[in-house]
Amino acid sequence: MCRRHSVGSATFTKGKSKYGGPKVSEARACVRSKENARLKKLLKARAVSQALSLSSALKSTITLLVTQS
Repeated sequence: MCRRHSVGSATFTKGKSKYGGPKVSEARACVRSKENARLKKLLKARAVSQALSLSSALKSTITLLVTQS
């Protein structure tokens, strides 16, 4: 390929290392940040669900106490 395009192998290797895409550590960091975002979203949804269930439990308890008095 280098010979066909009249490029030296050292130039090709240097360009490939510089512009050849993300390094392994960068790719792992990208995957890790996507996973963290997904987990944060799940945690937020769970917290909202728990807050809603606690709210409904408190409302039913208050209603029960009011009707008993």
